[in-house]
Amino acid sequence: MEPNPAIRHAPYRARPAPRTPASPLGAGFGGTPAYKSPEQADGKPADARSDLYSVGCVLYEVLTGRPPFTGDSPAVVLFQHLHKAPQPLSQLNPALALFWEQVLATALAKDPRQRH
Repeated sequence: MEPNPAIRHAPYRARPAPRTPASPLGAGFGGTPAYKSPEQADGKPADARSDLYSVGCVLYEVLTGRPPFTGDSPAVVLFQHLHKAPQPLSQLNPALALFWEQVLATALAKDPRQRH
């Protein structure tokens, strides 16, 4: 392949989300509300168990076609992560094996100590 002088490579550098009081939920809010763990929604530190919760949210969406929690604002979604149970998989996709319901019950546990 011949080099093309019209094409330029711009280096990419990932940066953390800005943390400003002007953000919709106040200072320090970052990340996608649909995939945040309850402890993150509550402003507590994240660890590997938070990642398990987020992966559970993605898996729920893959299996059902929608995230476990939705709402009109990020605050509504975060409230649901803290206080609501997601709609059972069997109601959204009855063809799924019970196994998936059990996997997601563990991954989406509100208490991080119950995730594994």
